[in-house]
Amino acid sequence: PYSSRSVYALHPLYLVPDELLVGMSLPQEIRDEAEELRCSLNSLDDMDYEKTLAAKLQLAQQAFAYVGGEDALSTMLGFDNFVRENEAWLQPYAAFCFLQSVTGTSEHWTWGEWAKPSTQLIERLTSRESLHFRSIAFTYFVQFALHRQLLETSRFAESLGIALKGDLPIGVDN
Repeated sequence: PYSSRSVYALHPLYLVPDELLVGMSLPQEIRDEAEELRCSLNSLDDMDYEKTLAAKLQLAQQAFAYVGGEDALSTMLGFDNFVRENEAWLQPYAAFCFLQSVTGTSEHWTWGEWAKPSTQLIERLTSRESLHFRSIAFTYFVQFALHRQLLETSRFAESLGIALKGDLPIGVDN
């Protein structure tokens, strides 16, 4: 719990696949796959974090494609505001996620010229005109879904008179 890549971003392990889209439900084939994955993972003797994360990201990719990918995100209610209000941490985080996938490691100190990305590099990597914007937009999509889900959960808890309390990582890890 005290090893985090970001003090702002939420971990995709907390995604609720059934609640990925704003104002619409997932197509039946994605819901069926989600249920099959849920049953398979729940049948394990121990929690398999890697398989669970992979399954949730796979379902998120399918939902992302279903809504039309990066070209349709602006049509999701609240998405543009979320990106605009959180751009100071969201852009560098999305750039980090992209570079991690390209390099195959989160050990950013091994990334050569990308080890200490400049503001210009981050802006270039997260530009809508970049060839890999789909990857950046997917990170935005996942963080937006996590934000909405946490907000909904906290509002529900508040309606029951329950206050949620969080904890912060002592330091940011690789």
